Amino acid sequence: MRDCYIYSSLAYLQLNQHEQAISILNELIDCDNENDKVQSLILRSRAFEMKGNIEIALKDLYSAQHIDGLNKIVKTSIEKLLRK
Repeated sequence: MRDCYIYSSLAYLQLNQHEQAISILNELIDCDNENDKVQSLILRSRAFEMKGNIEIALKDLYSAQHIDGLNKIVKTSIEKLLRK
């Protein structure tokens, strides 16, 4: 079931329907276990970035980093956003 939510949020991101993607990801983050939460936070961060909300995007990435400090996607995403 979780995969359906992930794929739906990715489809909404592709269609530039950021609010819909964020809504789905909010639901996932609320019920995800810690390991799965990192992926959801990364995707929601991307949605916020696409909307131009860099501060909120960074907040999600820092939350993901707190859960998994070794995640390379999180690290490179933070570095990218800090350069903006």
